Amino acid sequence: MLNKNKNYLSYYKMTEMEDMPRDNYKNKKILIDDDEPQDTNNNEIFQNNQIGNKQTNDVALNVQTKSPIPQDNQNYFISSFYQNFIPNIVLLSGLLILILTEIIYKDALFNYSLTYEQNLQESLSKGAINFFSFISITGDGVFIGLGLFFIFCYFSLIKTILISVGVIFMIYLHDLLKLIYSDPRPFWLNTALFQGKCETSYGNPSGHSLLSFFFYLSFSYYLCQINKIKSNNIYKISIYCLALFIAALTAFSRLALGVHSLDQVLYGSLLGIFSFLIFAFMFKIYDMPLNDYLKFFKKKNYINGFIITNILLIIFPFILYALIDVEKDKKRYELVMSKKCPDIDEYKLYSHNCLGESLIILLISGIYCGQFLFWYLVSKKKDQLYEDNININKNESTLALEQSINNWNIRLINVIKNINIAMKIFGILVIILIPGIFYLIIPGENNSLGNIFAFKIGLPLFFIGFLGFGPCLYGIIHVLKE
Repeated sequence: MLNKNKNYLSYYKMTEMEDMPRDNYKNKKILIDDDEPQDTNNNEIFQNNQIGNKQTNDVALNVQTKSPIPQDNQNYFISSFYQNFIPNIVLLSGLLILILTEIIYKDALFNYSLTYEQNLQESLSKGAINFFSFISITGDGVFIGLGLFFIFCYFSLIKTILISVGVIFMIYLHDLLKLIYSDPRPFWLNTALFQGKCETSYGNPSGHSLLSFFFYLSFSYYLCQINKIKSNNIYKISIYCLALFIAALTAFSRLALGVHSLDQVLYGSLLGIFSFLIFAFMFKIYDMPLNDYLKFFKKKNYINGFIITNILLIIFPFILYALIDVEKDKKRYELVMSKKCPDIDEYKLYSHNCLGESLIILLISGIYCGQFLFWYLVSKKKDQLYEDNININKNESTLALEQSINNWNIRLINVIKNINIAMKIFGILVIILIPGIFYLIIPGENNSLGNIFAFKIGLPLFFIGFLGFGPCLYGIIHVLKE
């Protein structure tokens, strides 16, 4: 009989890893579960098993050869922060200076923008305006969603989840700041400005600028971890420069279209850069090992902390909304909006729009709940492997299955060669979009804002996150493994 309170090391041929290159983990300490670290110096388990994929070595293992293994109760984010304490303090100080500077200079820059953008538009041809209208799309949620899907296909699943949560939180932050500042857009005050489509939420900061800089720099950070690029500084610098150029062009397009002022674009751009640095380097969120990631679903203090934090994040926008004089905003801008954006539902105007978009935090709630179920299903699969062979160590089988999951994208390449698999995946993707029906059937007029926010926006977001990163994700993986 095996004692479940102890860790046993045994030999186990991991049949699911047959397509993966070998990697020798002899003489290394590996932390693969929340139990005590295990030393494999005198064991050949990982020497003969195919468990390493150097292209995805950042997704599953916390392998340390020289430095001691961190204690189980050590917080990953705190330890990451203290590793570069002085640079991180400088970074936080720069962020504080940015916020204070925005408060001081935003009015002056906004007033200057009213004239500057009108002169800019008068100097641009119609073709140039159409070009900037197209470039502006690169900062939209749909375009960034396509980028996330590419990461989902090429990189590891955990990396996809981490950057998705980062993007969602940036959208949430940008809507909170819009509610706090309640600043107008330039074309609301200067009606001579041309704008391609209705922009009905507040203007500060520019969401396109913030998301563009944050996402494209994060995407570049992932690309620079590919082996062929990681060892070449010229490639890395080129990738980051290209990301900055695309993001800067997107930010400038917002000026050319007259939907944001100089201060709003600069503020959004710098916030995106600072947020990327905080995610990637201060707390090393994109490099989080599997063991630390799983603690969010296995430890009570992490689970309780997430629940409390998420409830506060959901409530906070409604508190800000209650403090805003909505009627005053209507009187200030309703004449302009009636001409620029006729027949717009009330819930899409001003603070209502920002409040509705801030409910994207429910998407994170859905992702967390979906991941909770996902790892439960993974655990059940591990138990099946364990029951089939009593010599299998539970930690080893978890590691094998996780490596298999994180290399599922290798099989994705062959999807187009198999119509049946492609149709199954398409059906799973359709299931993810089913909650969006709520958005179509809930009317935008003659309905209470509470019903609109809860059922038209909030509930669909939660279920899309739950399905997309939970049962549907698990289904896709097992379809690809057939």
